[in-house]
Amino acid sequence: MRTKAIVSRPGCRYRSDKNMRGMARGPSGHLITPTTGNPLLEAALESVARQTYQPIQHLVIIDGSERSPAARRLISTRSIDGIELPYPTGLDGFQGHRIYGGAPYLARGDLICFLDEDNWMDEIHVESLVDVLRKGHQWAFSLRKIVDQEGKFICLDKRIAWQMALDSHLTTT
Repeated sequence: MRTKAIVSRPGCRYRSDKNMRGMARGPSGHLITPTTGNPLLEAALESVARQTYQPIQHLVIIDGSERSPAARRLISTRSIDGIELPYPTGLDGFQGHRIYGGAPYLARGDLICFLDEDNWMDEIHVESLVDVLRKGHQWAFSLRKIVDQEGKFICLDKRIAWQMALDSHLTTT
């Protein structure tokens, strides 16, 4: 398989030469989350567990061994693949970017999705991205919802340039 595009998070990428147009059931895949052990990771893990789209495996990559105890406490009770890097890759302002660049090479599924540790998804999020892929696109992207501390919706994180450039690949869940 060869990769045809690079996708920024949050989004999904179908990494096959064939498209998903007309597929009744989507491929299996991985959802990748880099972590520093942030307590907000708990909400991200919960949102992945509630996804209506299956099968998808959550791959959590711990960014450095000194961050392992906090991160492992959060993932230890879940069916999650965890990988611990020997040193942190994000100390120079690249918060998870290097992990997002390298982790797809470790994932086995045809579908690759990305989620920051301090974000979470609606239950139908991955399914809605797969619906975009089923239209024949090789990738899909979504805007973030901005919410308050109680989870109440405030607005979409609309960046006009992104929206104009990505219109046909966009979902808003």
